[in-house]
Amino acid sequence: DLIMRHEIEFVELQKTNLDGYTLIEGFPGMGLVGTIAAKYLVEKHNYIDKEKDLAFMVGLSSSSLYETKFPIINLAYRLESEGTAAAEFAANELGVKTMGIIVANTDFGGTLDTYVSKYFNSIGGKSFSERIKYNEPNPDTSVLKILQNKPDAIYIQNDIPAMAAILRRLSQMGYEGKRLVYYGGRDQSLIDGAGEAAESLYVPWVISDQSSEEREKFIQSFKTLYDKDPFVTAYFTYDGV
Repeated sequence: DLIMRHEIEFVELQKTNLDGYTLIEGFPGMGLVGTIAAKYLVEKHNYIDKEKDLAFMVGLSSSSLYETKFPIINLAYRLESEGTAAAEFAANELGVKTMGIIVANTDFGGTLDTYVSKYFNSIGGKSFSERIKYNEPNPDTSVLKILQNKPDAIYIQNDIPAMAAILRRLSQMGYEGKRLVYYGGRDQSLIDGAGEAAESLYVPWVISDQSSEEREKFIQSFKTLYDKDPFVTAYFTYDGV
């Protein structure tokens, strides 16, 4: 992996006294059930009793979370950081001038696309985006549209189910440019599905240089229990927090 190091920033949008509030935790555990349930409750807030004092502690990245009447404590990184890190790495480390972007046509994918393209264009690059249906079985049309612009690199949202198919198609069409994905590109299932087409992927990732006694204790406990290093999402779950 190639790591982009960015400082962690704590942003307090509004001071709120949560005394007497019911705190709903929605961390992304197995199957992202907590994440999905918390996001659903936030989005459907009009159906919740307005007299209830609720606050949410979540591990989400969607910018839409900040457009709610409920206090939100967001423990996850913002997609702005992920997008700018990828764009900065492509431009400064790989010398990319033109970049194709393939994401899912979802809130998550749209937000990621916005910040990758916005920052990349602001530092002198030129980007072309394609948003596909999350469960799109045949991504050929989007791949062809991106390739028509002859990009130096292509950035792909890795949790699209068709990602392995996208990588294979790029390989079959002889694409020799750089291919970037975010942290989930390390997933073994992607490598198994894409085969040789998954070779030489760049995985820029946002990470902090800061350490603490609690962090080191968590890492050692995780390694003792699971016999492997914790992946980044391990920190967003109940044990991590």
